[in-house]
Amino acid sequence: MNTNLTPQTKKALTLGAGALLVLVIVLTAIQLVLNARFRITNITPSGTFASSTNTITVEYSKALRGVADQPEFYVTLSPPLAHTTRIVDNTLDILLEDTPEPNTNLTVAITDIRSDQDEQHSETIEYNVLYIPYNELDAAEKARQTQAVGTVESRNPLLSKLPHDEISYRIEYYTTSPEFGTAADWKDEKDNYTVTIQTFTPFFGDIESFRRQTEVVRADALEWIKKQDVNPETDIQIEYDPSDELIDNGLEEFPAEDTGRELVPAGPRTDTEIAPETLEFMNQ
Repeated sequence: MNTNLTPQTKKALTLGAGALLVLVIVLTAIQLVLNARFRITNITPSGTFASSTNTITVEYSKALRGVADQPEFYVTLSPPLAHTTRIVDNTLDILLEDTPEPNTNLTVAITDIRSDQDEQHSETIEYNVLYIPYNELDAAEKARQTQAVGTVESRNPLLSKLPHDEISYRIEYYTTSPEFGTAADWKDEKDNYTVTIQTFTPFFGDIESFRRQTEVVRADALEWIKKQDVNPETDIQIEYDPSDELIDNGLEEFPAEDTGRELVPAGPRTDTEIAPETLEFMNQ
């Protein structure tokens, strides 16, 4: 096999190698410039904002000045939700004290935030706020929420066990503040979170029968809460889904094609899986 190269081929290879070297140098220079520039390197969450989220984390390419050394109102929210900020090294945490309404937009404006080298950067972050049940959050967001509120398991006897699922109901919670108190005073922090009880009772057109069935299922859920050494009347705030208002209105907000809610996930079931009280109402 003849491996001798013609002068033209050698020249072409030399030029190609030279062009490749120039490209590598240019890309390296661009990367160095980007690394040197004061900029945002990561934002969590991004795009969709779960209404249960209470922390926005913004990471920068350089260390930041402390909160006291930042401009006044360097972080603003629209709508104007109450919040605090925390800076550790190159990370800005925006801690929401109010809960944004689902199906709304949230705008976060960071204006002239300063690095420890006195560089400035401004950024506007847009979110679509959605209600996302805890069990449907991705693993990273679940971990973030747990980290943001501290170790719930050692501080609150109920929240550590949520979400809790049964055939006819689901219990979960959403937060309005990252403070749950301590194991000794967690009851004093009940205004910072709300426990939600979602009931899955079928609706066959009789609203009064639906109401009675729902009350039975709610009672089952409340009994479970009591077994966790929590008084549902005094220790926590509770919201029901469907609410009493929705039931009073004849469930008119339900989609037309949705005539009820399944008692169990899709799949085979037997009557033995249904609470006796619920089954009694269903057979009326």
